[in-house]
Amino acid sequence: MHPLVNDDPRSVGSFRLVGRLGQGGMGRVYLGRSTDGRTVAVKIARNELADDSRFRKRFAREVAAARRVSGPFVATVVDADPEAGVPWMATEYVPGLSLHTAVERYGPLPVDTVELLAAGVLQALSVIHEQGLVHRDLKPSNVILTADGPRVIDFGIARSTVDTLTLTTVGAAVGTPGFMAPEQLAVEGPELTGAADVFAFGGLLVFAATGRGPFGSGHPQVLMYRTVYDEPGLEGLPKGLAWTVAACLGKEPEPRPTVPQLMMGFGSPRYGNWLPDLLAVELNQLSTLLAEPERPAEPERPAEPVAGVSGRAVTRQVPPAHGAPPEPAGPVRSGHPHVTATAPGPSRRRALAVLSLGAVAAGGGGALAWKLWPGPEDEQGGDGAGEEYVMRTIDAVMPVPVPDDDLPETPADYWLFAGDRCIRARVTSSSAQPLSRRTTGPSSPGRWRETFGGLPGFQDRFDAVLRVPGDQSRYWVFSGSEYVLIELGAGPEYDVTLVEGPDPVEDWDDVLQGLPGGIDAVMTAPDDLNQVWFFSGSRYVRAKLAGSTPGGTVQVGPNSLAKGWPYTLGGVSEFGEGIDAVMPLRGERNRYWVFSGTKYIKVEVEDKTYADTLLNGSRTLRIGRT
Repeated sequence: MHPLVNDDPRSVGSFRLVGRLGQGGMGRVYLGRSTDGRTVAVKIARNELADDSRFRKRFAREVAAARRVSGPFVATVVDADPEAGVPWMATEYVPGLSLHTAVERYGPLPVDTVELLAAGVLQALSVIHEQGLVHRDLKPSNVILTADGPRVIDFGIARSTVDTLTLTTVGAAVGTPGFMAPEQLAVEGPELTGAADVFAFGGLLVFAATGRGPFGSGHPQVLMYRTVYDEPGLEGLPKGLAWTVAACLGKEPEPRPTVPQLMMGFGSPRYGNWLPDLLAVELNQLSTLLAEPERPAEPERPAEPVAGVSGRAVTRQVPPAHGAPPEPAGPVRSGHPHVTATAPGPSRRRALAVLSLGAVAAGGGGALAWKLWPGPEDEQGGDGAGEEYVMRTIDAVMPVPVPDDDLPETPADYWLFAGDRCIRARVTSSSAQPLSRRTTGPSSPGRWRETFGGLPGFQDRFDAVLRVPGDQSRYWVFSGSEYVLIELGAGPEYDVTLVEGPDPVEDWDDVLQGLPGGIDAVMTAPDDLNQVWFFSGSRYVRAKLAGSTPGGTVQVGPNSLAKGWPYTLGGVSEFGEGIDAVMPLRGERNRYWVFSGTKYIKVEVEDKTYADTLLNGSRTLRIGRT
């Protein structure tokens, strides 16, 4: 739990708020207390969503669904007002840790604990399904471990199996990659049933017992692909449990066991000292903390009234002029959710042809609620100036050409692209941080209108940028199934000229052999600017470019990162499934910053032999304010 900050409300309905538990795409979740001392979790919608009629319908449906479900293994509704100026809902709060946090903090659970966890979750699914509902987002962060057993929470995207009201975008996938059933990923799949929750239940047990998901880790598109086409990884599971989990994770919904059948196998749960000692001690400390009276509130800044919650005026404190935004709750990616790639195949960051990245964010957790840029609570100005951090992922980098630069292969300034935004930033001389500060932006490709603004395939993200050998100012820019050739000016503004394209990426087939997923990143060899590594998912090739024309000749690969880069990309968990961008260090031709999701590492690649060495371990990316 985190303390309230200046812009948090202090009360909602009859509840006094005492701390913030978390936030997601639909709203924030607070710890609250009623006048009789009862502790509740209060979910409050974001102000900007309050006027969205579709959101209000969705929130009202969530409340209605949650009211219909009750029992010892679910969080029951205490009070709610979906018609308030800012909709809210309060559920009972029991001190506990999410399964995700518990495993991350203390490691995989013992087998007997996993079996008791399974029995309790099945009890919860039983009462959910009895009400004609499908949870649709059962995952480790939506299961809370308490001293009295597990609790299943967050019906933010639960949907009736007989409900004909469609509130999500047609063809959108709703849920969390790695735990979603294959039928949830199909554009035109079968009607969703409780079998989808059984699939997620199987994945939940894999995570609880091994500390990893059934389809490993990686970017959402990679997990979605594996869910549809690959077999789950069950290594480390006891034989009996592995058999049950394998049945739950079947690709087709009909052969999967039903919840009643699974309940017979796991039996009726009884909870005493069911959790590992360290976890039990932390829960006991949390219970003691919540039972203590709150400390007197510190003096607050002058407040201003804002739209009421539950029909009343609520006080929002004036934020300080410069405040650091909260850490994102999970992986953060593009703010454009509906992306479909075409032939020859999507890159690692593009949806498969049969999948969609569309989602409805679930409050508190946020299924596919990817946040790339700071939200309204994160920044103090509409132009982006003044926020503490402005970028947490990088999709592609483009060096800024500088005339007469004595180090043209390792320039000092770069354009950085993430989703539909870009900034210009200065390379740092620090041995630990890749960039010192931004010098321009953030802004949208609308500022690049003559180049990318009129190209639909380039408006929501770039996959990779490759400098034309022998020309400091010309670049090939790849996006999905297309690429363009541009010329970039050296000035501080957006001096870009479209030279050729868009053309089909098949023009590069001679160097992309064995990389059917498109291009995710490129890396120029330190000793030969015509030698380039092309990365796609967990595979790569090294090719000799054909000069200033597209294509070339493959010299190494295709190969896996695990085999070809065992000491760097293949040996670091966040990078083994693919990378997003590569940037050489200023003045150090054989050293590179490598970015993957919200993380980065520094590597050294020896000339000629191309032996790889890890210089800095995985760290979280934060590019600071101007």
